[in-house]
This record gives sequence, structure tokens and C-alpha cells, in this order.
Amino acid sequence: MEATNAKIIVALVEGPNDQVGLTKLLEYLVRRRYSDREIKLAVVGTDLLQHEPPIGVTGILQLVIDQVQNFLSLNKLAPENLVEVIEIADVDGVYLADALLQPQLGPICYQDHAILCSDVEKIKKRNALKRTNIASLIKEHYLALGSKPLPYSLYYFSCNFEDVFFGARNNDKLTKHHFALTLDKEFMRDPASFFEKHFTKDIFPFDAYGPSWDALTRETTRIPRWSNLNTWMPEQINPLIVP
Repeated sequence: MEATNAKIIVALVEGPNDQVGLTKLLEYLVRRRYSDREIKLAVVGTDLLQHEPPIGVTGILQLVIDQVQNFLSLNKLAPENLVEVIEIADVDGVYLADALLQPQLGPICYQDHAILCSDVEKIKKRNALKRTNIASLIKEHYLALGSKPLPYSLYYFSCNFEDVFFGARNNDKLTKHHFALTLDKEFMRDPASFFEKHFTKDIFPFDAYGPSWDALTRETTRIPRWSNLNTWMPEQINPLIVP
């Protein structure tokens, strides 16, 4: 990654399994989005939305900037090497009304119309924090890095990537890793079949970025199986989505 003239898109995703499962797909999307074949993708595992935002004007956006600056430092790159930064977050059903959080012993369990958890108050606080951070980030379209504003946007899996691509929300670490490997293999084997199978209109229902977030924030009585990742490149990908 060390190259003075490198052109990089940074994708911030939630951890190592998302990195495994999404990298080849995102590389494909980069090629479809940009005609410049010299532009490369770097996928960085992180989870910023559950953090308290730093004090200051930039708030939660500063954590995004810090993550990107750390990537630049590790790879001996300058801000001018970056073309765009996208972040793909697991929303974890945080827009579900507090009244639908129910106590249950054991690990957290996401259902269509409830979240079962051992500590309801803790999940209420987590949800409120993530909602606040998301509301701040979706207003932002650029990062103040380098000599000119760097394009930035936040995309979502309404619960997590396993739910969007496999309809399985509640998984242990081993199962998550299995799904990540499966997703990667499916895409590498046959991208056309991959889009036909996974990019269906019921799961990717939106054609525009703003409305995709507006619709999700209104879903307070259920956790829909949605993603707006396709809106990153609507002209090229939306025609591939199956009705």
C-alpha cells in the first residue's frame, strides 16, 4: 500500500468477518463506480458507533477521521492519496422502540419485533448512543483531511451483514466467520448469480441515500431486513437488483 501516487478508497467495516465477507464485493463495486483502474480499495475493520463522541465541534466524526489518519500513518500515505471514505455499519435494530426491549437470560437476540437481552437498560443506552452517532454522521458528506474535502458517507445493514445476506441475525463467532467465508466464495465463484441471489428488491429497496436512512429511522416497531449499500452506486448496481 506504500506508494506516493496511490489512489485509495477506504471502506470502514465492522470487524474481521465483515472484512472477509465484503472485500471482494466492494472491490467489484469500486471497479463499477470508477473508470480509473488505478484506484484501489482498502478495507479496515472497526466499530465506531458504540463509542462516546469526543468533546468538540466534530464529535463522532473525529473518530472516523482518527481511524482514517491511523490507516494513512500505518501505510505511509498522505490524505491526498485518498479518493473517498465509506463506512458500513451494523445498525443492530437500534431504532426499535424501547418498549420492545425484553429481558431474557443469555446472549442478546434480535427478533422481528423485539430485542431480547439480559440487561435492558444497557441496550437502551447503547441504542440511544448509536442513534445519536448515526444522526450526526449521515449529515456529513466530507472529511476535513488534506488539502481538499474528502468525500464520506455512511451505509447500513439494518441488523448485521449475516442478516442481510443470509437471513441469520443471531450467530456466534464461529458461525459469523462461516457466513463471511461463504459470502466471499459465492461472489468469487459467480458474481452475476451472487447479485441475482442476494441483491433483491425486498432487501435493497431504496434507490437514494437520504430516503434510505429516513425510512430506517421510522421503523420503530420492527427490525427490517434492509441495506442501503446499493445506493453507493445507484446507476450501475440498481439495474441488477431483482424485483
